[in-house]
Amino acid sequence: MPIGLSLTESDGRIVVRRGDSSFSIPKAVVDKVDSEEWFERGTAAIKGDTGVLAFFGVPGTCFLFAVKNNTLQWRAEVWGYGLPNRIGVTGSWVHDLEVSIEEKCVAVFGTGTGGAYVEAFDKKTGANIFRFSHTYWLQKRPRTSD
Repeated sequence: MPIGLSLTESDGRIVVRRGDSSFSIPKAVVDKVDSEEWFERGTAAIKGDTGVLAFFGVPGTCFLFAVKNNTLQWRAEVWGYGLPNRIGVTGSWVHDLEVSIEEKCVAVFGTGTGGAYVEAFDKKTGANIFRFSHTYWLQKRPRTSD
């Protein structure tokens, strides 16, 4: 976890703190996603009354949770560098992620063994605005937006 970020559990909620700011999200929402995928790392961004929590793992999978005034607004899957959809994967993989909350969007920038990518999501709805990765060319099946 990045320096200055902490996740704790209190009254059935995950409390996210970064610096002097914090937000919370129902633990049941996080547990549901963690049971679907394997995540080993997390990061978060907080700006005003909006918080974004991201869980990601070596396979290149990432989920974002956007929270406004401690109420879940949306959840989105980040395609990342597409590792779960790669033709073949061997060896050790690393993955790191940064999240930025802007006026109209939430931007995600990731790097790792599998490449680099940037994606943006509508701040209010979570709808994908754009995706870019330089490693989508080795995919076993085409991917389409939600």
